[in-house]
Amino acid sequence: MNRFKFRKDDVHKVLTHIKLHKKIVPNDILPAWAHKLKDPQIRKMAHGEQALFEGDKRIVPQEQLASVLREILQSPESDVPMSRDSGYHILSKRFLGISRRAYMDFLAKQMPLQMTSNRPSEQTKAGYKTHKRGHLEMDLVEGKKKDFRGKGYNWYWLVVVDRLTGLVDVEYFRKKTALATASALERILDRMEATLGSPTKSMTSDDGSEFKAETKALMLERNIKHFIVGRGNKVEGVNAIFQKIFYRLHKIDRHRPFGAVSQQALKILNNTLCQLTGHTPNDAVDQTDLALSIPYNMRRQKPTLAKGPGTRKLSAGDQVRYLLVKRHKMTFYKSYRGKHWSQSRHPIISVSHSVPPRFYLGALGWKLRDELLFAPL
Repeated sequence: MNRFKFRKDDVHKVLTHIKLHKKIVPNDILPAWAHKLKDPQIRKMAHGEQALFEGDKRIVPQEQLASVLREILQSPESDVPMSRDSGYHILSKRFLGISRRAYMDFLAKQMPLQMTSNRPSEQTKAGYKTHKRGHLEMDLVEGKKKDFRGKGYNWYWLVVVDRLTGLVDVEYFRKKTALATASALERILDRMEATLGSPTKSMTSDDGSEFKAETKALMLERNIKHFIVGRGNKVEGVNAIFQKIFYRLHKIDRHRPFGAVSQQALKILNNTLCQLTGHTPNDAVDQTDLALSIPYNMRRQKPTLAKGPGTRKLSAGDQVRYLLVKRHKMTFYKSYRGKHWSQSRHPIISVSHSVPPRFYLGALGWKLRDELLFAPL
């Protein structure tokens, strides 16, 4: 019976026939679904309305879907879950004519449910394609004196990694200034260029103040293109591994000096197998760029699309809500508060051809799919 669509006129015709003839026989001129009924009944509903039932299941015409579902949703006695699969599981036991898609479409239009929908899972962009060594990423990591026995002050590590070979170099200093960063970076670049056998072509970093002024001047002097990003995935991963090795070594022997532990951690890191190239950074330095770039680009991070409620494919003209605050700035996020999505809906004006795609909302600019919620009127 679920494959049939029940129309209001057809249901009324069957109701009238049953009132007059009590039963349905094969020769009766009725809709095809009426001849499939095994136990048709007429029951009185609220306000004198009559409804057609097949056993204990009420047959709902297409024209009455919204009103019936709204009555269910707003009823104080309702026990139907407000989610597609769980809700449909209960509805399918009580109704005929309410499909899973129809229930989901109805839920998608309810503003209270839209506002309390979870954020879609964060999507990832494809990793950078790299064909030559000399494209570096750098980041500054803060160390706390309470984490290292015998250290009387906080410090900073400047971590620089070559994207293709994975070669890492580290310098540490006490003050977070552009001058201190530039001095450390100059020493790192001299060592890395000698080891890589290639000049530095580009440098990627965040927009920290330590990467401006003297640091910026140093890169201009050495003809290094500087790219600013929100987060450098390669160097962030290296930071985590370096710190893990460093603090493990310190816990093994708490009496070793800071410099010795740092150097050993760096040696171990550069001797750790990289899954992208299949070599350790020390071994990768001796390989050709072509031999490294083929497996690297094949195994680099693949783009993932947003998943979760309201993440159907979007196109120009669709109405959407957008996240009011960026994910990394949204502290103590609670979906039930309903404060993370915009109150107003906005139409999508155009869609980019990039993978994953971006969506243009006019004055609001471009948004990624994991920042949007499909919100039909």
